[in-house]
Amino acid sequence: METFLPDNVRYFFGFIIYKTSIFQNTSPFKYWKHLYYTKKFGEDNPKYWSEYGNLVLKSMENAGYSEKVDYSYIETIIELSSKSERKTDYILELGGGYFRNILILSEKIPEETFFNIDFSQGIEEKLAEINNQKINLIRSSVTQTENYKHILQRSKIIFTYGLFMYLNESQTIQVFADIKKLCKSGTQIVIVEPGKTISENNQFMNCELLQSSFRRETGTYIHNYPKLFENAGFLIEKKTYNTKNINIFIVGKTSYNIQ
Repeated sequence: METFLPDNVRYFFGFIIYKTSIFQNTSPFKYWKHLYYTKKFGEDNPKYWSEYGNLVLKSMENAGYSEKVDYSYIETIIELSSKSERKTDYILELGGGYFRNILILSEKIPEETFFNIDFSQGIEEKLAEINNQKINLIRSSVTQTENYKHILQRSKIIFTYGLFMYLNESQTIQVFADIKKLCKSGTQIVIVEPGKTISENNQFMNCELLQSSFRRETGTYIHNYPKLFENAGFLIEKKTYNTKNINIFIVGKTSYNIQ
């Protein structure tokens, strides 16, 4: 949601929503609450994701786990899995939160082993509740790749859905660089992220026109994903825009050999 309210006004609304449970899971109020947490804690802070993550979990449970899932994205991962010859390697979701995507995938391709990297509040309890032996968790910020580098080395498919919008440009570049350094040649990468932003003249602007990353008024980012993707050494195999959600959908792979 784009808004032209001043920061201090939106922060005030975020604080009110933070204290008022009736609004907490309602859009657009949850975006203002996101801004409140951003300003209170900073974006790459466990306290930020501990509290804001709990809001996301409640919102998902209220709406249903399968709501708002981009099934073309799920189908792409299933197709990549069926074609992969690396049968014992993993499927890894970065910033997967409370396992919504992985739960769906584990039902569609139960022969695969899944990992989720996240540090949201209540995530261990949610995994215990799920009790799915094919799903594994490493509690960590995705930016701290040293905590899960052994998983990156064994991952044949890495996917994200709305992760990098919460990371600034330097953090996004670093995660891409670490994937390049640690993953095997031919590892498949699938990302879905915000692909357009509102320009100064109030028109939608494609992310590929951005010279540098753009911080939206909601506190999240839009990056020039194709540029960052290719600069990291990834080959883009598919790139489309979802006009309904204004997302960019990129499928690619690593093109180098692990040393």
